[in-house]
Amino acid sequence: MKVFPIYFYVVLFSISLIACNSKSPDKVKVTSTINAIHVPVTLIDNEPYIANKETNEGVQKLMEIVEEGLESESPDMPQIGADLENTIKHIYASCTMSGRAYEQLDNYLKEVNHKVQDVKQASNKIILIGLQSYLSEYSKYFK
Repeated sequence: MKVFPIYFYVVLFSISLIACNSKSPDKVKVTSTINAIHVPVTLIDNEPYIANKETNEGVQKLMEIVEEGLESESPDMPQIGADLENTIKHIYASCTMSGRAYEQLDNYLKEVNHKVQDVKQASNKIILIGLQSYLSEYSKYFK
């Protein structure tokens, strides 16, 4: 009777060692994307926030830069990334929004900036499609 519990504990211990030493895909995924946490823009009563004119113009400029890159046969991705970065800096510098509207704009622009970093390192313009898609959602959150 004492033999059963000893074998039971040996098997249980072996299983836990195997489980602890194996890497699950979920754990690998979390550690590889830990710096890319996306905080979504949240609306109150599904009403878009009022953005200042310069912010709206800046986002429009971002869209134009992306569209020009997509239309180009051989776009200079690092230059497109730099142009997008400069436009984001200009948006922040000219923004007069405050409170919750500013916080949500910041959430939106952080994701844009994350995608811009990908653009700067990209070897082709396919990455611009994702950025274009995200930028097209601006009007859902701001007017």
